[in-house]
Amino acid sequence: MQKYAIIDLGSNSARLHIYHIKLDGSYYLLESVKEKVRLSEGMGETDWIQQEPLNRTIQTLKLFTSLISAHKIQAVFPLATAAIRNSKNQREVLEIIKGETGLDFQVLTGEKEAYYDYVGVINTIDESEFVLLDIGGGSTEIVWVENRLSKKAISIPFGSVNLTEKYIKPLGYEAGMKKIEKVLKQELSAISWLKEIKGLPVIGLGGAIRTFAKVDRNLNEFPIYTVHNYRMDDQEVEKAFRIILGFEPKDIDHLPGVGKKRSDIIQGGLMPLKVLFEMLKSKSLIISENGLREGYFYKCLAEKRGLKEVVFPSVLEESLNNHRIRLKINQAHSEDVLQTVTVLFDALKAVGNFDARDFRSLRVAALLHDMGLVIDYDMHHKHGFYMMMHMNLYGLNNRELTAAAYLIGKHRTVEAKLNMPEYDILIENFQTQSFEKYVCLLQIAEQLDRSESGRLKVLAASIVGKKLKILYAAQEDVALELMYAAQSASAFSKQFGLNLEFTK
Repeated sequence: MQKYAIIDLGSNSARLHIYHIKLDGSYYLLESVKEKVRLSEGMGETDWIQQEPLNRTIQTLKLFTSLISAHKIQAVFPLATAAIRNSKNQREVLEIIKGETGLDFQVLTGEKEAYYDYVGVINTIDESEFVLLDIGGGSTEIVWVENRLSKKAISIPFGSVNLTEKYIKPLGYEAGMKKIEKVLKQELSAISWLKEIKGLPVIGLGGAIRTFAKVDRNLNEFPIYTVHNYRMDDQEVEKAFRIILGFEPKDIDHLPGVGKKRSDIIQGGLMPLKVLFEMLKSKSLIISENGLREGYFYKCLAEKRGLKEVVFPSVLEESLNNHRIRLKINQAHSEDVLQTVTVLFDALKAVGNFDARDFRSLRVAALLHDMGLVIDYDMHHKHGFYMMMHMNLYGLNNRELTAAAYLIGKHRTVEAKLNMPEYDILIENFQTQSFEKYVCLLQIAEQLDRSESGRLKVLAASIVGKKLKILYAAQEDVALELMYAAQSASAFSKQFGLNLEFTK
């Protein structure tokens, strides 16, 4: 068992993440703290960190060290980005911070910051070709990713805080925004490789972009709280920009999704996204809540595992395996359920009008259907639904995630009511004939291993006339499994127009 504390000291915020790697190898985020420090406030043309923001930062870091001490953490990684990286009094500031807090900060280069951003994104969003954009308080990192590999990366010294301070505050909102747009177009036009990647999706991270997504989410009354892997097409992006940039700066904090702590820098802070998105003629924006801190943790995780490669072969498989271990799911039982579901899916796809893309959701539901047991047996299907809708299972988009949650929520009985009206906007799209058919498959598969002993193994299934014949092998009495599976016969017949027959 080991805990890691990662401190990210940026131009606008200081953040602390504490990760826990358990003895069984599973891991999770144990604690997350964020405080606005505005370390780059007042740096201006002098690039000199001022005393007042430094004092604020030190007080915040003392709170962080208190929490780290309470958790008895030995592995502490303080990382500093643009504000300290670009400051002319860097050495003095670092010495003061170390003397006051005991924290010895590693100052990341812009390229290194971009690399950890890439690692945090590529391990948690299942995309292989994209442009990563991280808008911080004092810098913006851009990474071109091809075949899941970082091909080109650059850091430019423009972020939400310094753009606002340098242009909007002295020139006013309209003139300042025009100047920001002109400066950013000149800066990005000088990056030759951006001309090679027209049309790629943009994966955006950083506080300004998360706020951008929250505004759109609230406008759409989208029920999933997290904005990680939240997706917007080009028309939605354009609409959100019209709304956000159309507000008077003094009123922007009245827009749902924009917090008071970021309201004064949000409009200028979004300009790198606007300029890059338009320059690339991108058709989609994907939001990432993960970046530098997560990327650095995955580096630590790879080292602990003795691996040289920090990029997981599969985003979904890594996340699935981690959750299965952490939630103490009966692995043998879930694998048996998956094996049976696969056989049934293949046998029935010709008559079931199945969409092959839905098998990802069905597979996840088979492997995680009992995860609600970690709370209680009673209603564990509903616990599982809620958990799936709120946990970070990486590698699925929101449609796939909701489909898997729906199947888990109904795996005990077709009649199960998911009395969660806030999800109606998502669930109603999945109450189709196909998804009720998938529910049947999952129920039958689970009941055929009702004892969770693996004593009944489904070997094959085929349609013969008006029957689905399921061939199984068993060395023991499996009357229990067959009895419970037969209880799904009526629902199965209703969905497929076939009768069930079990043959040894």
